[in-house]
Amino acid sequence: MSSANVPSSISAAEQQLLQLTEALKETYDSGGTIPDQLLQQLLTVSVKLYVGKLEQEQRFPPFTENEVTATDVVMTVCEMLDYAGLELFELGMWRSSRKSR
Repeated sequence: MSSANVPSSISAAEQQLLQLTEALKETYDSGGTIPDQLLQQLLTVSVKLYVGKLEQEQRFPPFTENEVTATDVVMTVCEMLDYAGLELFELGMWRSSRKSR
């Protein structure tokens, strides 16, 4: 999301976050990297914020359109499952139980 697509009424903190995400995207696009610990912190807070929205039943796609590939998702999800000590079977069971609600 570029700053051109954001309402002018966003808070100063939201504006800073937008500028940071644009800078990180530019770093990635130019072949740069960020430290692992910073990436972990960004992913952690992003997941927590997204889950908070889901728990409030505010459903929306987790990614901007055409920014993340299926391979990106699978690689990330596999690492997240390993970190949480979950097997794919458990994820399937949990997902089935959530859909029946």
